Amino acid sequence: MKNTERKILITDDHCVVRVGTGMILEEHLENISVDYAESYAQSKLKIRNERFDMILLDVGMPDSTFKFMVSELKTIQNDLIVMIFSSMKEIYAPDYIREGAEGFVNKLADEQTLVQAVETLFNKGLYYPSIKRAPHFSEKGIPIDKLSEREFQVFLCHWLKETGFSKSPIC
Repeated sequence: MKNTERKILITDDHCVVRVGTGMILEEHLENISVDYAESYAQSKLKIRNERFDMILLDVGMPDSTFKFMVSELKTIQNDLIVMIFSSMKEIYAPDYIREGAEGFVNKLADEQTLVQAVETLFNKGLYYPSIKRAPHFSEKGIPIDKLSEREFQVFLCHWLKETGFSKSPIC
């Protein structure tokens, strides 16, 4: 990562998840600062009042508006990197991609996967390795699980454009 400090907002309604996730990231990543929000409303307030580089967003909180949260957060801060960090299954990832989320990681992911996801988002702009296994993307028999990371990014960008959505700076 670059030498400039990156600010990450972790939004989850469970304190243990928020703090534990923050501890993992602070232990493994350099030049980051972590802040916390326990609700979607609190996230919006924090993003309105200060700049964050990334938000790890639980979409299953009591005040959630689900996929619409992504576009609303992007309206507040358009360069905010949004990583969905949820216990939802990966089959829902395409809905969040269409709204502008740059990454999707399940909360059951191990420590290494979480750290890799954040690093990849900061360095490359997209993180969707689990989506390669999603039935939605392999309906036509395209062996997307065999694609390299870059080939998958190109595939994903093409898919976003075909479905009428492409806010990603990579596309």
